Amino acid sequence: MAQGSLTTSKDLATLLKTTVTQFQGTAPTSDGLGELISAINTAIYGFSPAGGRPAQYLGPTGAIAETMDRASTTFAYASVASGTLYFSALYLPVNTVVSNLNTVTGSTASSGVAHNWMCLCDNNRNLLAISADNTSADLTANTLETYAIANVAAGAATSFTTTYSGLHYVGFMIATGTTQPTIQGQTDLSSTMMGLAPKLCGTSDTSLTTPSTFPKQFTAITSAASQLYMFVS
Repeated sequence: MAQGSLTTSKDLATLLKTTVTQFQGTAPTSDGLGELISAINTAIYGFSPAGGRPAQYLGPTGAIAETMDRASTTFAYASVASGTLYFSALYLPVNTVVSNLNTVTGSTASSGVAHNWMCLCDNNRNLLAISADNTSADLTANTLETYAIANVAAGAATSFTTTYSGLHYVGFMIATGTTQPTIQGQTDLSSTMMGLAPKLCGTSDTSLTTPSTFPKQFTAITSAASQLYMFVS
């Protein structure tokens, strides 16, 4: 039985939820023991186990989780390939409400953008939520880019609520006719280390244009020596 499925007594659940809120955290809606422990850990320490990031305290305002500590990013990731989906991993607790997917451009702006979107996937690269298609506005240099969730498997939606605690992937795709932007992140990482299971970053589908539709499982990740900085809010 999964830890998150174990229920606690009503009194204990109330006590644990109160502890979470006293540390300015967000209490889960269920009484699952694993969910309550994860919420307490996040509220007290500012991050979740198994790859979580201290986004609650050190991330941008509103950030829930980051793919890496923003203080460790380098100035600009190499120009991303047109039509290629780039994945970066992050940890999300169960019952986390995600409304926006975010990234930050580097020193090179895009030009001639045709399609541009972000998505959230589970640990098997199954599509969970996706933004609308940005078909008109180029990305400017050194700018926070925010993509609101527009669709989930059930249809149009403005948010997605996670169903398990663990690794998720955030994806970024831009297809342009002229210049691809740079995205901030980490470079010169070990592709061997990043490629150990589960893979933390890399590329997936290519030749993409419009946002993918449900159901969708993206192709296996090809590990890379660079990781995009992205966060959910």
